[in-house]
Amino acid sequence: MRAIGEPTPDAGPATYDIEVDLDNPNMSQTHVVLLTGEGKDVLEVGTATGATTRVLKERGCRVTGVEVDPDAAERARPHCERMLVGDIEAMDLAEAFGAQRFDVIIFADVLEHLVHPERILADVRGLLSADGAVVASIPNVAHASVRLALLAGRFDYTDRGLLDRTHLRFYTRGTVDELFRDTGYAIERWERVALDVVDSDVEVRSDEIPPAIVRRVVAEPDALTYQFVVRARPGVGPALEPPVGPPLAALWDLREPGPARRAARRLASVRRREGWRGIARRAATPWRWLPGLLRGRVGR
Repeated sequence: MRAIGEPTPDAGPATYDIEVDLDNPNMSQTHVVLLTGEGKDVLEVGTATGATTRVLKERGCRVTGVEVDPDAAERARPHCERMLVGDIEAMDLAEAFGAQRFDVIIFADVLEHLVHPERILADVRGLLSADGAVVASIPNVAHASVRLALLAGRFDYTDRGLLDRTHLRFYTRGTVDELFRDTGYAIERWERVALDVVDSDVEVRSDEIPPAIVRRVVAEPDALTYQFVVRARPGVGPALEPPVGPPLAALWDLREPGPARRAARRLASVRRREGWRGIARRAATPWRWLPGLLRGRVGR
C-alpha cells in the first residue's frame, strides 16, 4: 500500500513523490492544504520534494521550507520563497527566522520522527502570527491492524507506514490531544484519514485472530483511523471528549466464554458424541458432572 507520505530509510528523494489530489477527502495532504487555507505565510517543516509545497504555492501561499534531506530540499526549493536545509531540532529558531512570523506552521508526518516534539511545538509558538495556527498530520498507532497484530503477539517494524522503523513516537487520539495541550495549544479541528484493516501496511493474518474478535476491534472508536490531521492554535481549549464505542471488555466474552456459554458448548459436544441419551444420563446425576462441565471438562 502507499506510505503515509514519508521516506523509506536510505531511499532517494523520489520516494517522497506523491500527487496531491484536493478532490480526495481521504488523503492527509488534502486535509493539510485545506486546513492551511489560501494566501498564507507558511512555514512547512519537512517539505520532502515539495508535492504539498507546490499546491500551497498554487493557492497563493508564501512558503518557507525546512527539509533535512538536501536532495529533496533542492527539488522543493522552486516552490519556496526560502528553503532551509537542516534538522529543525538542531536549529536556532531565533537566528534562522529572526522577526519573520507565519500564519500557519505545518508538520505533515514529522512530529513522530522528532526526539523532542514537545520542545519544538513549544518553541515554534513564538513564530506564529497573532492568529496563527499549527497544522499537523500524525499516524494513529491505535489503528485496528496494530491492535490485532498485538493480540497475535506481534509488533513488527516496517519500512514505512504506521510502524515505520524511523518513528520515535507513537500517538493515539488521546496522546495527540495531550501533546498539543501540554505545549500550549488547543486543537480546533480534527480530520482523519481512514483505512481498512486489509489495506494496512501492518500485516493481519486471518488464521491468527477469530473473526468475532476482528469485528469487535474494528467497531472500536478510531479503529480505522490511519492518520489524524489537526489544526491547533495557542491557547486553552475544552477537554477532549472520550470516544464512545462498544466496551473492550466484551473482547474477553468472545475469547474466553463465561461458565454458562462454556457449559452450553460442552453439552453440545456431548450430544454430538453420545446423542440425547448422554444428556439424559448426566441430567439424572448432576452433582457428579456439573462442576467438571463448568470447569471445561465433561464428566462421564
